[in-house]
Amino acid sequence: LLQSAPPVFPASELASGLHPTVVLKVTVFRDGTVGELSIEHSAGAAFDGAAVEAVRRWKFAPAQRGSEPVASRVGVAVHFELPELSTFDVVSV
Repeated sequence: LLQSAPPVFPASELASGLHPTVVLKVTVFRDGTVGELSIEHSAGAAFDGAAVEAVRRWKFAPAQRGSEPVASRVGVAVHFELPELSTFDVVSV
């Protein structure tokens, strides 16, 4: 994994107290960009959508066959942690 940003915790789930993991199956193209995604283990629509949105922006090191980059299919686990709220954050639940 060359570049990744954490997923955005869905605002609709802040009061849930959950910290789930969504497991995706991802096609990584020869250039390291993300292609097709499928959900292997769902945590609900809001978390699934946030996980897919995050992983679509990631950049991977492609698999290699010899010295040539090749497309591959990999499993990716996206874990969510409740964001820490500062005294300046206002959240309506």
